[in-house]
Amino acid sequence: MTDDSASTPDDLLATIHDDVTRILDGTASVADRERLERLVARSPEARRLYVAYMHDTAVLRWQHHAPAAEMLDDLTS
Repeated sequence: MTDDSASTPDDLLATIHDDVTRILDGTASVADRERLERLVARSPEARRLYVAYMHDTAVLRWQHHAPAAEMLDDLTS
């Protein structure tokens, strides 16, 4: 999704998922990163969904014992 104005929670979550996935796999453009930052900064609903999405991702990684070095690489890339 390329629109900053996702209209439903499902649209917001899809945008967040797509942008975070691109960031973590190293294919995000500067525009992708800026769009996610703007979305989360401007929308309380997007912020709530972003935090929930990141929490769920962290819990899944923890439960499946993703190596700490891999998680740090993902966060700093």
